[in-house]
Amino acid sequence: MDGTLYNQNILRILVAGKMILAFIVSPKKFSIEFKIIREFRKVQEKLRLSDSNVIDENSQIRKTAENLKMNYDEVSQAVDKWFKQIPLPLISICRKSDLVNTFSNLFNEGFKLGLFSDYPSEDKAKILGIKDFVEAIVCSSDADVGKFKPAADGFKRIAEKLNLKCENLIYVGDRYEVDIVGALKAGMIPLLVGKFQPGKKLYSSCFRFKTIEKLIKKINNSQNNCSKNYHLI
Repeated sequence: MDGTLYNQNILRILVAGKMILAFIVSPKKFSIEFKIIREFRKVQEKLRLSDSNVIDENSQIRKTAENLKMNYDEVSQAVDKWFKQIPLPLISICRKSDLVNTFSNLFNEGFKLGLFSDYPSEDKAKILGIKDFVEAIVCSSDADVGKFKPAADGFKRIAEKLNLKCENLIYVGDRYEVDIVGALKAGMIPLLVGKFQPGKKLYSSCFRFKTIEKLIKKINNSQNNCSKNYHLI
């Protein structure tokens, strides 16, 4: 889930503003940080496709530092700054409308809720105001996962933490090739949120909503008739 809970486009704009300001204040320093950000993301996508048995944030930072021939600590500081420190306070501004109310209602109705993301989500859940309603949080870089989506490992792990079978879980994501493919591998019911390319047959393998707001509205409108045989992550 994670990224589906807030407006990523607005968040990107706000972070871009912070980047422009950082460049104005110190062009040389930011140029180095931007190079690190870009390489860190490239490394993540390569690791996503790799057969490595162990993937964690340290290995991703280490590989980024090797590729750029830079000091590990310098890379680590830049990653922490631009992927955690700066975006985190801005996420609450980008929170999807009626998100807290929806999570609260589902929780009170007896649904089990979880978060599984390629990025750590504990602090994000707190900032978004939904931490108290989430029973399990799993990150791809956790020691007991070590695989980025679409590997099934993380999906299966959160099912274990929720003490549920994968077939009784609905996984909500916004990237078909990452979220939906991974959920299908694990045997979950996938639900895709976001824009769709017309004519793509692959979308027939999952439920679809154009926006998370429409999904939230659907949940709220049909909640009294919802079957508790399925739970959301």
